[in-house]
Amino acid sequence: MNYTKFKEIIKLEMKKRNLWKDTFEFKVNRDVRGQSKSIFIVDGGNKIYIAKYFNYTEDIDIKIPKEDWETINSLNDYINYLDENYDVQIEEISEGLALKKRCFTRYVIASNETTNVFPVVYFNVEEINFDFSIGGILLEEAINGVTLETYINNPKFSKEERIIECINFFKIISKKMYEYFSKDFVHRDLSPDNIMILENQGIKDYIIIDPGVVKIMSRNSTKGRVKFCKDLYSSPEQYLGYGSTVNFTSDIYILGIVIYEFITNINLIKKFYRPDILPHNEINSMLDRTIEDWFYDSIDESPLIDRLYMIIKKMLQCKKDDRFQTKESFVSVVETLNLEGDD
Repeated sequence: MNYTKFKEIIKLEMKKRNLWKDTFEFKVNRDVRGQSKSIFIVDGGNKIYIAKYFNYTEDIDIKIPKEDWETINSLNDYINYLDENYDVQIEEISEGLALKKRCFTRYVIASNETTNVFPVVYFNVEEINFDFSIGGILLEEAINGVTLETYINNPKFSKEERIIECINFFKIISKKMYEYFSKDFVHRDLSPDNIMILENQGIKDYIIIDPGVVKIMSRNSTKGRVKFCKDLYSSPEQYLGYGSTVNFTSDIYILGIVIYEFITNINLIKKFYRPDILPHNEINSMLDRTIEDWFYDSIDESPLIDRLYMIIKKMLQCKKDDRFQTKESFVSVVETLNLEGDD
């Protein structure tokens, strides 16, 4: 990625909107494992904003001559160029590119229409020719915290501390999921490294970052398979590449994997991974046996823990219809997990 050019673009866009200050500096975000490339805008060492580039065309394995990029300024230009100059399945490519752009646009909308769920987006540009690609850019608030990934594997937690932290997280994050579900948004990549923890005077809150911007997996069929997430934090439909079929229960499945890992330090998809099988089927078949044993080996049994495991089991059903029928039923059952007065 041409960070020098990216800085110039972001600075220009910020100046247009009176967001730039002379005291601002850029700092490249080196810890990026998701789809978006990013750079921080800092002031006196404090992270204020983060600018992100979502590359729509990076998975298209066609090298367009540099001089021809001067005539390509939009996805339509890009698609027309491929159609005129290459023997490709243009409908399939168009569908994948349109899906990527929709994911980007929906994230911006969801951020604008929810409160304290995602980082605040200050501006976005849906299509831009940058670094010999077409993509979208946005500027959002920088979240100064740690990721859930670094937190859930904390070896210093006692069993009691772990269950308190897990259930508090579960109840907060389920409400935030309900809010974005209500806006017809599905995150698709609800892995621990995409959940930031904020703490103020001992009270924790959670902010969800980077949505799953679709990544094309295969172009061998009429409709290319697409993927929105990381394998170790995926629903069965996403793992198989049917990312365009996800609904709110897909995020619920991923959260089930996260909650189980929070309690046990075991990632079930990693535990049951084999090259020739769908690990989710193995998980489904072991929920009443080995997986249940591991769970109760990690935490002391109680009515509260029994309820928690029953909820996790429902979240981890392979068939979407066997998870929760409505977003309301999901949130209401999580609310039954009361730390006070458990008997």
